[in-house]
Amino acid sequence: MRQHHRLNNGTDTLDYKLLIPYKLFPNQIGYVKLHQMCDEEIAAKERQEKAEKQAHAHDASLELIENAAAPIKFKFTKNYTDGNSTHTLEKTFGVNVGFYAASDGQDNYTDGSNSPGGAYLFKPSRYEEYQFQYAQRAVKKLDYQYSAATDTYQWTFDFHNKNKSESAILRVLYYPRLSEVIHFDLELNGIGIDDGIGKDVTINWKFDDFEDGEQFWTDSNGLEMQKRIKNDRFSFKLDHSGHQNASWNYYPINSAIAMRDVEKNGTKVD
Repeated sequence: MRQHHRLNNGTDTLDYKLLIPYKLFPNQIGYVKLHQMCDEEIAAKERQEKAEKQAHAHDASLELIENAAAPIKFKFTKNYTDGNSTHTLEKTFGVNVGFYAASDGQDNYTDGSNSPGGAYLFKPSRYEEYQFQYAQRAVKKLDYQYSAATDTYQWTFDFHNKNKSESAILRVLYYPRLSEVIHFDLELNGIGIDDGIGKDVTINWKFDDFEDGEQFWTDSNGLEMQKRIKNDRFSFKLDHSGHQNASWNYYPINSAIAMRDVEKNGTKVD
């Protein structure tokens, strides 16, 4: 914006002003100062961020240790300081893809509706209530990449069995700057139903040397983390003589599920 005004000595001058729209929120008390950095300041900030990235680059790491067949196994290592002592935490875990055979409604339950499983009903078949391996353990590592620009590692795996028309792409992303965050992205490329069986596909993690005490927490109501106990309910009694022990322990998740190592007080959040 240009603005004309007259100085005390009677001469006219022209000022240029840069106006930046900025919305103030009720929690912002006082005034907000906007600072435009010069090239030297930007370069200094970039050097500082690069130094911080390099300083934390070796604090944690993720290593692929087995991918010949499912489950795929990783080892996570993290160095941390407790007071004046430095410790190293190592955890191995496996990731796999499986499925339950969905009920077709012909379960012949005496006191049940015998309705089939569907989009809003997770109900494994009464006579095939155990989980099956997706793609029959056929897994292949397609790609491994590292991006220096974003400091990101990515592994890509293909669960594929052409004989059963089962295919899924699993991407595992790791960000050293977010040392305790590992990102899993599962893309299902069609679920084979040539055998006439509906399938409820799940992604599974198994941690070595991890004792959860048969309890976990979910945010099913979107407001708080609620405690869950394996094969139990707080509001009603389950019929333990039935055949729905798999669906007993599945909950709708909005954003997070957490498990705690009762022996080492560690927490896993997905």
